[in-house]
Amino acid sequence: MKKFTIVEHLYKHIREVGVKTIFGVPGDFSLAMLDILESSNALRWIGCATELGAAYCADGYARANGLGVVLTTFGVGELSAATAIAGSTAEDVGVLHIVATPPTNALNVGSPLHHSFADGDLQRFQRVAQEIHNKTFTVTENNPLKTIKEAIHYWRTKASTTYIMLPQDIAVKESDNDFLPTPPLYEHISPNASKLISEFINKYPNAIAILGNVAQRRGVRELTPGLAEKNIPVAVLPNAKGIVNETDSNYIGIYNGKLSSPSLKNRAEGPSGRVLIGCTLADTTTGGLSHIFSSKNTLIIDAHTVSWNSRFENAPIKQAFIHWLSCSTPFAEEHATHHKESERFSKIDPQAALTQKSMWTILTQKMPEHVRIFAETGSPHYGALDSIFANDTVFECASIWSAIGYALPASLGASLSESTRRVVSVIGDGAAQMTANEFGLVDRYGANPVILILDNDGYTVERIIRGEKAAYNDVAQWQWRQLPATLGAKSARTTVCINSASFAESLSEAFKDESRAHVIIVPLDKYDATTSLLTMGKFLRAKAKLPSLEQSLSEG
Repeated sequence: MKKFTIVEHLYKHIREVGVKTIFGVPGDFSLAMLDILESSNALRWIGCATELGAAYCADGYARANGLGVVLTTFGVGELSAATAIAGSTAEDVGVLHIVATPPTNALNVGSPLHHSFADGDLQRFQRVAQEIHNKTFTVTENNPLKTIKEAIHYWRTKASTTYIMLPQDIAVKESDNDFLPTPPLYEHISPNASKLISEFINKYPNAIAILGNVAQRRGVRELTPGLAEKNIPVAVLPNAKGIVNETDSNYIGIYNGKLSSPSLKNRAEGPSGRVLIGCTLADTTTGGLSHIFSSKNTLIIDAHTVSWNSRFENAPIKQAFIHWLSCSTPFAEEHATHHKESERFSKIDPQAALTQKSMWTILTQKMPEHVRIFAETGSPHYGALDSIFANDTVFECASIWSAIGYALPASLGASLSESTRRVVSVIGDGAAQMTANEFGLVDRYGANPVILILDNDGYTVERIIRGEKAAYNDVAQWQWRQLPATLGAKSARTTVCINSASFAESLSEAFKDESRAHVIIVPLDKYDATTSLLTMGKFLRAKAKLPSLEQSLSEG
């Protein structure tokens, strides 16, 4: 009978829970592990340009697949990935981070090794990992398979960022143990949690539902048609846009604190109460923490808990949502919607220069159903919020972590996940410059997203907030048309759109042709912005006691 190495046991567990791909960058401490990976054919290795890009790819893959994996080397590699991993933690994305370390004897004696500070402290980076991952595991000579199984179980059941520190000598050791399959995943809600939900419904039968990003991550999306069937009014936080069909009559719009329409704000914060389902109440999801939710009439269904006066564990969000929905009484009333479906089909002058608003209008008209769209932090995110998507559109953003550069590699990772959804990504030029080196994945591995690069001469979102004339909001001007091919995406169709007609034509071609990636360059004015971004800018300028954007620009 074949004996498996320790790392082969790890690979087999990863494959068993539905992950087929590992992203990463090779390093000297991981090379032996990668030799075993290549020879086993259990998983596909995708070599990225940087560890930052690899971790963002794993994040995008996990959003499409449920779970994702990135493998880096000790010290330099894991720290390069740290920004992206922290983002996955903040955004509730289930990424497993495997770190190949120096051999056990070097760790034990504190050898002054490269990739460290050569001071004998080889646990320093593990301490960093403990701060930015939800949970960390260290594989030692003492029962390594048990530690690996515990790590896989945590990662799978919690769908949270998980760190496995695996010394290179232990990884390649053969084990005498047979491979034991990963047990089936059974989740149920505790009686106390069920009772709490039922008591809340009895007291507040007309509470509305507000959905957030955690619900998006954890399988609630597929259950949301039940909200329409019972005519339960539902709003979403900005980072959960698209989790319900925006044409459903019970969908009342995006709640964003003071930035919401007055009628929607009053409904969401009113005395009838609300059920917060997977909501992360951050400044970027609540209009600068301007939400007003009384605890007395707010039921909170989180990833693994329910809260209202009391708090109970053992309540997986999906099961808690099912129980709440099944106990809820159908609404008879009609709901006032706060979106205009007609705007999606408004006419655009085909010869007019593109604006943020017209670009998003044309995109939503051309974009088919069943698409996954990534909107980069900044003006793309706010443009998406002002748009009305076709049914069954999955919207992906990183509004809580808000690190720019995320959307390009994340969309590449999602497109490599074997998902049935076409992937679209909308990225500002400043953000794209941070991670554009991952264009190399297009030809090497067959990624085929539709990527829109908004070439607006720098950080428009920051110009709207402040520093509209400041040099710090400028970026270098890149030759975007030549860039994808230069970076290895020679098969990608790259176009530059001079007006609305050429943009519409490029989109039509991109959505018809799934055989390759499409990169569409959209030149825009550096001060052009959609309504949501301008509203947010006014809010922040007033808070900082700055003159309005219009006043500042008029002063020359």
